[in-house]
Amino acid sequence: MNRTTRSFPGRRPVAGGFRTSFMAPVLVIVGTLALASCSTDFAPDEARSEQPIKIKPGAADPDSVQSFSPNPVTVLVQTEVVWSNEDMVAHQIASVGGIFTASAPIPPGGQYRHIFLTQGTFRYYCTLPGHREAGVINVLR
Repeated sequence: MNRTTRSFPGRRPVAGGFRTSFMAPVLVIVGTLALASCSTDFAPDEARSEQPIKIKPGAADPDSVQSFSPNPVTVLVQTEVVWSNEDMVAHQIASVGGIFTASAPIPPGGQYRHIFLTQGTFRYYCTLPGHREAGVINVLR
């Protein structure tokens, strides 16, 4: 079938005719609205993701080389860090500088959770006597 393009005085023919000239602005508007509805903002208590940290078996041993695994950790703002105690004794996590207060003692098999809402480098440690191992969490925007 032969397709005929009509031309009017003073106008150049447009490929696709009315459909193309009408659809382009509509697609731009729909695309703009779709992008505007996307948001990376989270409620302050809503985590983006979860980062596990293990309190390793034997962490209470003063000769233990590394009590936390992984260490250091790098996460994004609004990540929930979850410390899981895999040791046979309780541990208590606190931050240097007070980004979060000391957790309640975490029993063997227990967890402590904290959502990091600000960017920075945060050090933490076990507050129980004899537990000197420290960890580092780097929080990026």
